[in-house]
Amino acid sequence: MTKEDEADDKAVEGIRALLEEVLSAPMIEHLTKEIEEQIAKTIDAQVKQQVAESLKEHTSEALQIDLEEYRKKIEDAQKELFNSESRRSNSLRRRDGEAQLEPLYKPNGDDASPNFPKDLETLFALDDETIRMLLRDYQLESSPAADARDFNLNAFMRHIGVMYQMKRMAGGASQPVHIPRY
Repeated sequence: MTKEDEADDKAVEGIRALLEEVLSAPMIEHLTKEIEEQIAKTIDAQVKQQVAESLKEHTSEALQIDLEEYRKKIEDAQKELFNSESRRSNSLRRRDGEAQLEPLYKPNGDDASPNFPKDLETLFALDDETIRMLLRDYQLESSPAADARDFNLNAFMRHIGVMYQMKRMAGGASQPVHIPRY
């Protein structure tokens, strides 16, 4: 090999080394960043687990039971407050508006019944079977009589705070009648 070839080979080797260094530096930075993030996540998870285990070891079982009972009471109170606010809001609804009815949590703490009506017009148009399902969902008594739709609907409307009652008119059809508060 000639000196010129050797110089070319050295130059090519130098360029290869430089390319490897330039191309790998951003890759190394990227991988380092990802590894550090994964390590931080793993450490966070382990710390949470160890803190939970430590709390169990250092707090009595009775205290843990009390804490869980208080959490349940707070959750129940929040749902009761939500239901009260929904009833208050529903009591302000009038037929001339398209305002939505505010749903209520069911007594067992579950979300609103899937049959819960969206507005007053939908509520007034409910069929007897749907009304009975709503009464069951909210653990309210229903009349077993075949023609008890209005009675059952009135019971449901009182429960959700709606200020209307169904009343039979002269022609035999039922119409919603607004009930003033006081």
